[in-house]
Amino acid sequence: MEIRTFFTLSILMLVMNLGAQSLQDIRKNELKLNALYLAEGTVEMSYERWVGKRLGIGLSSYVAFRDDGMIFFGDSFPWNFSLIPYMRVYFGKTGYKGFFLEGNFMLGSNTRVRDEKGSGNAIAWDLGAGMAYGAKWVFGKHWGIEAYVGIGLTTNLYDTPQLENLWTWISDEFFYPRCGVSIVKRF
Repeated sequence: MEIRTFFTLSILMLVMNLGAQSLQDIRKNELKLNALYLAEGTVEMSYERWVGKRLGIGLSSYVAFRDDGMIFFGDSFPWNFSLIPYMRVYFGKTGYKGFFLEGNFMLGSNTRVRDEKGSGNAIAWDLGAGMAYGAKWVFGKHWGIEAYVGIGLTTNLYDTPQLENLWTWISDEFFYPRCGVSIVKRF
């Protein structure tokens, strides 16, 4: 009888511990939808995970449903698909809300290469690095809004630089926007 009681209490404590652990982890993950890009016909979804007291890492991806890439407030950007891993440092009193700084990298498929190279089947990728600054507001335990603005510098990966035309290759670099107003779902 004593073994049964011990076993039952052990199982009960294990189940309670698992339940408490899932309650602690319930708000360390976030899914985000960028409403600013959505208004321009581009879907950007993000996932962020909190990994420290004031540190979050995430992955953002957008898809433009146009052949000529993303249109953002009338300006054309040549990426129709992009992956952006990022890391954020939060400066709020309670962490994971308030102001933040973000460092990010961008890997995007370039649609302008087809026009410049003259072939319809060229696949080109751009690589970039950038920074952003923003703020996050939390409403209740599971919902919030964030706004951020930033910029990054990209370079193409479809040309190999030669020493004699290195400056021309470097001057092909250009900027990518990193901004948005996102709806946040914490889980």
